[in-house]
Order: sequence, then structure tokens, then C-alpha cells
Amino acid sequence: MDDKIVSTGLVTTSWEHSYIQVDYNFEGYHYAEKFLISEDKETGKTTLHLVAGPYGEDYEEQVNVWNNWLEKVKELSTGMFDLELKGQ
Repeated sequence: MDDKIVSTGLVTTSWEHSYIQVDYNFEGYHYAEKFLISEDKETGKTTLHLVAGPYGEDYEEQVNVWNNWLEKVKELSTGMFDLELKGQ
């Protein structure tokens, strides 16, 4: 799968500056992405938590797409945040 494919979803939940959930409906197949940003006040580390799914037979391809996306986020945020990435 090409990681440049763009899809549209409906933002169903968001908490300003910390959480967003996007729900998708692909012809009756429900898929969701959840992003949570948290900060450890003691260490100053900011953590991006990502949960997405469910996945079908293309699970390994999707893991690769997400890993590429997360690495780009980390690259772009270097110097702005002490960012730790966590995915599920």
C-alpha cells in the first residue's frame, strides 16, 4: 500500500492540545485512529501515543506505513519537543 494515500474521516472526539480520535467508515468497515499527547512534568518528555485499527490482512503493510509516519513526526519535532513515540 502506498503511504501517500489520503482518506477522510470524521473527528468524533478531541480534547484541546492532547487527544484526537478520527473514525472512518470504508463501505461499512469501521476503522479508528486515536492520538494522545502526554507530558512528563519531571523529565520534560512528551509522548505521542497512537492506537489505530482494526486491521485486516494488510496488517504488516499498515505497521510499515505507521512506522514511516511516526519517524517523520519524530524528525520534524526534533528540537521542538523531547518526543517519545509509542504505537499499538
